[in-house]
Amino acid sequence: MNFDIKRQESNSRGHLILRALFGYIYIAIPFLVVWGIFSIALYFINLINFFRLLFTGKYSEGAWSWNERMIRWQLRYSAVMGNLVDGYPAIGLNGSHPNVHFSVPYREEFPNWRVMIRGVWGASMLAPFVFISIFLGIAQSFVSFIAFWAILFTGQFPEGMFNFVVKVMRFSIRFQVWLTFLTEGYPQLNLQVGEKIVTEAENKNIKW
Repeated sequence: MNFDIKRQESNSRGHLILRALFGYIYIAIPFLVVWGIFSIALYFINLINFFRLLFTGKYSEGAWSWNERMIRWQLRYSAVMGNLVDGYPAIGLNGSHPNVHFSVPYREEFPNWRVMIRGVWGASMLAPFVFISIFLGIAQSFVSFIAFWAILFTGQFPEGMFNFVVKVMRFSIRFQVWLTFLTEGYPQLNLQVGEKIVTEAENKNIKW
């Protein structure tokens, strides 16, 4: 998994105030409506792909692409609404943001037994992640609140706070990627994993 958000040298106070006052109207509502519709389609795509994986051990490239682009779209929205980057998060599967990067190199083969284990025990295997995520979410909210005022008065998202928020986002996305079978091994419960974007060749040797 390759995920990174490039920190801006300066953040727009105007964009910050606009998002704080009206962001839920002109950013959140369009995103939730359109993304929600696409999510329904993705549910059926993943359902079909689950049985394909179970019986053939092969991941549909089309399903892989849908999952990857949906997560990338979600990250664009989260980065903008979290004041990590300025601009408007492009709507749609083919959208992009120059400061937000996410990809998972495609791998067709997937062990059938892992599919079966996740299908049966996947929810219970998420318990440690959910427990840790509650505390990380609280910490992230606190950090983001302070960062809002820092941007308002200084025009910059403090680097330490920025890095922490990105790490928490990366932590969450690792499990989303795992749940959709885009990665094989159980993701580590560690904020330090995946600090850099890796090449496709390196990715084949790392199970995040």
